[in-house]
Amino acid sequence: MKKIWMFSLVGVVLVFNACSAKEKPNFSVQDEHYQQILERQKAGMDTKTQPEVDLTAEMTQGDYEKLGDAHFQQGSLQTAKEQYEKVLSFDPERTSARYKIAVIYLENGSSQEAYDQFHTILDYDLH
Repeated sequence: MKKIWMFSLVGVVLVFNACSAKEKPNFSVQDEHYQQILERQKAGMDTKTQPEVDLTAEMTQGDYEKLGDAHFQQGSLQTAKEQYEKVLSFDPERTSARYKIAVIYLENGSSQEAYDQFHTILDYDLH
């Protein structure tokens, strides 16, 4: 009986000891950049490593077209079309944006609007 009681006591001590051990993260930190940020954070230093981005900067027509492409790839056709229309507000003869709008019209089943866009592209190319 003493052996059972002794093994039970040892088991309880081991369980409590395991529970009270300091928890370690369950991931390995291999990213040197992340490690540097952790060290700076532990030292109480500023963790910002990149300059702040100016959010008030104007987007270019290329930026709007890339944004439209991203929305198109995600299936958000209406938002993509809005971005392409912003491109055309900068440059109405930008055929790449107009072509993408025509494709969106085709995807939505608006063949007449798509035809009009394609026709406009041909007009720009002929002049």
